[in-house]
Amino acid sequence: MRTKLIGIILALLVVVVLNLNCGMRDRAPQKIKMKGAEGEDIEVSGSGDILTGTQAQEYLSKIPAEFRYPGSNVRGGITVGTQEGTGSSVVLVTNDPVDNVVSFYKSNPVRYGWMNAMTTSSQGQTSLIFSKGEQKGVVVNVGADDEGNFNTMIVVTSGIQ
Repeated sequence: MRTKLIGIILALLVVVVLNLNCGMRDRAPQKIKMKGAEGEDIEVSGSGDILTGTQAQEYLSKIPAEFRYPGSNVRGGITVGTQEGTGSSVVLVTNDPVDNVVSFYKSNPVRYGWMNAMTTSSQGQTSLIFSKGEQKGVVVNVGADDEGNFNTMIVVTSGIQ
């Protein structure tokens, strides 16, 4: 059930990020290839627009504070409700190297009582799964933004049962 919810959230996130590019043909689209929860290839594209102010804060409020990468920018996000519950994904970008971002996620949430239940790395992408007591889980995907204006793209998905 958890895998299904993650898959639904990631699929809808792709739609949201693709919609960021609608009506902005003068901007070069950015793409990142990531692996889904079941190993399927997912390509996330967007115009590269960075959200600021209230809109950025609204997305950030959907994920626990300890999963907000310092100095990153919000590119977009989505909230999905199913019978099993609600989940949110937020896309963050940073110019920091992928290894620095992964190191942050391996240590920072643990300081706040989160358990890193699993970490996998494949083809330049790292996925980290966290749990904390009775709270819903958090999945973090970190990968290089090879064709974009940033070094690293981060997708934080919160609310996983």
